[in-house]
Amino acid sequence: MALTTKQIIASKSPSFASDTRLDDFIELAAHTVSSTAFGDKYNYALALVVLHMLTLDGMSGGGSTASGSGVAGGIKSEKEGDLSRSYGNTLQGINDATLSDSYFAQTQFGSEYLYLKRTCFMLPRTRIV
Repeated sequence: MALTTKQIIASKSPSFASDTRLDDFIELAAHTVSSTAFGDKYNYALALVVLHMLTLDGMSGGGSTASGSGVAGGIKSEKEGDLSRSYGNTLQGINDATLSDSYFAQTQFGSEYLYLKRTCFMLPRTRIV
């Protein structure tokens, strides 16, 4: 019997299972995860993306009832006098796949999602004879 997305979330991170925003995050993440591409691993992939999103939200000050500041990415610049800090992606001139990987690599759940994605997608290979 296949586990539901919520059951997987509860299994992998019980602290997020009681988050009051869980249904909203599942709905948001469902727009980015393909049921066709992941097949029977769809609920697992969806749970990992939700856990990744919740972890990032927690890192930016969010909690189980309110979202964080929305700050994403590493620190691009920082100034001490009159305190100034800029956030964002410091990776310039790279392809979308690498940007996606850098986004997911920020958390353990995102890294696990990338691994799962690589095991589910058959990429074309060049064969030299």
